[in-house]
Amino acid sequence: MVNVWAGVVNDFLIGPYLLSRWLCAQIYLVFLEEKLSEMLEEILLSIRRNMWFQDNRAVAHIVHQV
Repeated sequence: MVNVWAGVVNDFLIGPYLLSRWLCAQIYLVFLEEKLSEMLEEILLSIRRNMWFQDNRAVAHIVHQV
């Protein structure tokens, strides 16, 4: 099994980024706080301010910390 995160913003492909096979809330939180922000640096701030983030409600995504 492989956990991969990828996103599409306008004409930009963000990622893909390989996550741990054993994805838990702590690993996902580190990804959101550290890696995702780095990956989004290529996107204009005006676009980032108006974009939506959506997840698939997997257990690691719905923990209160995340």
